[in-house]
Amino acid sequence: MVMSVLDDVGIALLVVFLLSLVLIVRRLALRRGGAVLDLCVRPRGPESHWVLGLARYSGETLEWFRILGISARPSRSFRRDDISVVGRRTPSHGEAASFVHGAVVLECLERGHRLDLALPATAMTGFQAWLEAHTPGASVPNRSDTPDDTQPVDSQRG
Repeated sequence: MVMSVLDDVGIALLVVFLLSLVLIVRRLALRRGGAVLDLCVRPRGPESHWVLGLARYSGETLEWFRILGISARPSRSFRRDDISVVGRRTPSHGEAASFVHGAVVLECLERGHRLDLALPATAMTGFQAWLEAHTPGASVPNRSDTPDDTQPVDSQRG
């Protein structure tokens, strides 16, 4: 009986170890494909929950991978021309525990649908540069609804 329990515990520990190893190898493989940033996604606005993930820039798309997934393929891809930032704020007290320290929440629209993104403040400049960039010969998207960088983050909201 005791050996059976120890065998079960050993198997469970082995499974946890192997899954952890797969997640570490996956993250290293994602880093090889370019710069990776922590990015939390809330696809349907405030009424849904945040999903932790990693993202990397890939030309015209931002590839997003669930943090606990094992697939090498992105869970979602966001096209640069489909996203517009309509607001920016600091996380609420309830949200803050879900993100890396110093995260900023971007309230976005993706093809007319609400999408919230949370990323480290240190990654904001890179994200905004990617969002505003375009390929040579492409029409420049109208970004008049993007908040001005000179305005402070609204810390009173949320």
